[in-house]
Amino acid sequence: MSGGSYNYLCYKDAYDILEQSSADNDLLNMIDALAEHPLGEQAMVSTVGVRVELLAIRERVAALHQKMQTLSQVWKAIEWQASADWGAGEVESTLQAFNKENNNE
Repeated sequence: MSGGSYNYLCYKDAYDILEQSSADNDLLNMIDALAEHPLGEQAMVSTVGVRVELLAIRERVAALHQKMQTLSQVWKAIEWQASADWGAGEVESTLQAFNKENNNE
């Protein structure tokens, strides 16, 4: 077989790895392979560092996603009012619901 043993990890960028859940296994397998190589320790440590950073980014993105979910109805209301699909009453009720749910009243 000619390459691909790590799903072409060598060609992936950070966005690819963040988006592909299987890429974490590829990183773990690469870490193991580097750990077994007599000259691989420094590259293995760097790869572990990359994996740790990517995991932290995934956690931050998940938290950001949750925050954006809570705002999606507010954004919709403002956008739909701006395009004359909704009136001020819908926006007001949406913002009141948001404030109540988020204890911002």
